[in-house]
Amino acid sequence: MARRINRQFKLYLMDDVEDPLNCTEVRRFNFNVDADVATNFVYLRETLQTIFPDLRDKNFTVNWKDNEHDTNTISTNEELEIAIHEMDWHNIYKLYISVKSERDPIDIVHSGMSGLKNLGDSCYMNSIIQCLSNTTNLAKYFTDNSNNDNMTQGQVVEEVARVINALWTGQYKSVSPRDLKVIVEQHTDRFEPYEQQDSHEFLTFLLEHMHYELKKEANIPIELTNAEKEWDKAMNSERSIISDLFFGLLRCTTTCSCCKQANITYKTFNSLTMSLPRFSRCSLNECMEEKFVTGQKVSEWECPKCQIPRDATKKFDFVKLAPIVVIHLNRFAYGWMNGEWLEKRNTAVDFPLTGFNLKPYLMENTIMSNNIRNYNYSLYAISNHCGMDGGHYTAFCKNPAQNTWYKYDDETVTEVSPSKVKSQDRSAYLLFYTSFPNTIM
Repeated sequence: MARRINRQFKLYLMDDVEDPLNCTEVRRFNFNVDADVATNFVYLRETLQTIFPDLRDKNFTVNWKDNEHDTNTISTNEELEIAIHEMDWHNIYKLYISVKSERDPIDIVHSGMSGLKNLGDSCYMNSIIQCLSNTTNLAKYFTDNSNNDNMTQGQVVEEVARVINALWTGQYKSVSPRDLKVIVEQHTDRFEPYEQQDSHEFLTFLLEHMHYELKKEANIPIELTNAEKEWDKAMNSERSIISDLFFGLLRCTTTCSCCKQANITYKTFNSLTMSLPRFSRCSLNECMEEKFVTGQKVSEWECPKCQIPRDATKKFDFVKLAPIVVIHLNRFAYGWMNGEWLEKRNTAVDFPLTGFNLKPYLMENTIMSNNIRNYNYSLYAISNHCGMDGGHYTAFCKNPAQNTWYKYDDETVTEVSPSKVKSQDRSAYLLFYTSFPNTIM
């Protein structure tokens, strides 16, 4: 009686074996066969066609990855035997079945300049991914840890990392963020498939989930200032690459217009929302002045001293300034009428490309970040919204490798001038500023 061989296989059906983003199906398979066919490649191919019926009318290759993460193709019995031997130290054997790619490689693609496929009203997601991909320190973190299986156990951050790594390979004109979209839809019902969504809400979701999945306990000094205590309390003594880059702390002072009682609270932020005036034009600095200096008028504020609702003034100060500051220009009135937005404000907002100085808005005894060497910030990305209602999202990003601005419109990537970037004053929705120099990846 022939000896039986039993092996556990994990099979990945790929659109392209070199791009892990395009895995369309994963199966676990118990390969229990006679020893004389255990390394028979023809038998293996026929078995795979039984498991994946779609392979029966397609050309496909069977691949495996060695300890150096290099891809090797199996096409003979000898190559299958080598693959089995080399993978023998694993608990499970992984095979990558590669079918014809949905994407066409192009002759020359610079790193970070690949487009993203629109998966059905997914331009809001594509816009944010491109902005994060051109966030140098975040992209470098993901590319440096691309082979680190212990980086995270979180699905959201894992898929974001895979997309960004694919964008920086410089191999394809466009890639598909399909798996990321599926994972996001599994985590929340806020982003329904085939419906246009809000890029600011999507950014907030990604940053909060990536921080949650990457956070670790922080080393807290014995002696803390009051501001540092508030920051530590707000962050639960935890930190991540996301909080190091994007998270800051605001002090909010609300003053009653009647009794002048001031109430102070603290809140973390990963973006700053700016109210826009109804008139046709304003500047970003004017928006900052209203929020941080003169204050914003609020009504029906429950004054703790008067014990009744009062008009009040609310102003903010930076307690801890993030090295990357995202400005949200709030163009939408978030109410619904007959299933449509009540209003979109097309106010033109003049914003600086460089020299955006945040020092005037700091609280005394501000927490100094090791990552911030000055308080002059430079623009490196914009998430744009064009049209009314659902509209269409694009991104304008300064590629850190090329030191050049590009427009990312789903699959299409085109070079643009700084003056073209400045002209986005009526469509700019999210402005990404950094205090870091524009370093090459």
